[in-house]
Amino acid sequence: MEKILLIEDDEAIAATVRTWLSLHKFNVRAVETGAEAMEELRFSKYDLILLDWNLPDMDGVEICQQFRAGGGTTPIIMLSGNSSQADIKQGLSCGATDFMSKPFDFNELVERMRSLIAASMPRAE
Repeated sequence: MEKILLIEDDEAIAATVRTWLSLHKFNVRAVETGAEAMEELRFSKYDLILLDWNLPDMDGVEICQQFRAGGGTTPIIMLSGNSSQADIKQGLSCGATDFMSKPFDFNELVERMRSLIAASMPRAE
C-alpha cells in the first residue's frame, strides 16, 4: 500500500481526498500546515506528496523548494485553486512533478498518482 502525504489546510477537502484515496488502497497521512509537512518529510518516507499551494504558515512553492533543496526526490502533485498559466509554470518550476487545479476529478488524480509512483519506483535490471 503506497504511503501518501497530503498537505491540505481545508479540513473538508482533506477529509474527502483522504476518504477517496483510502478507497483506492492508498495509506494517507494528512497534515494542515507547512511546519507539520516539513517535520513529516524530515522523519518519514512517502511514495507521493499531494501539496496544497495555499497554507496558513507557508505556501506550497516554499515547501516544494525546501524539500527539493534538501535532496527530496518524492513525486509531488501540487493542488491549487490558482489555475493561470503563470501559476502552473511557477508550481512546476519550483520542483513539483505535476500540477492539478481545484476542483479536480478524483479519478484523474488517482491515475496521475499511480503513474508518478510507478515511474519513480526502481526498476529491476
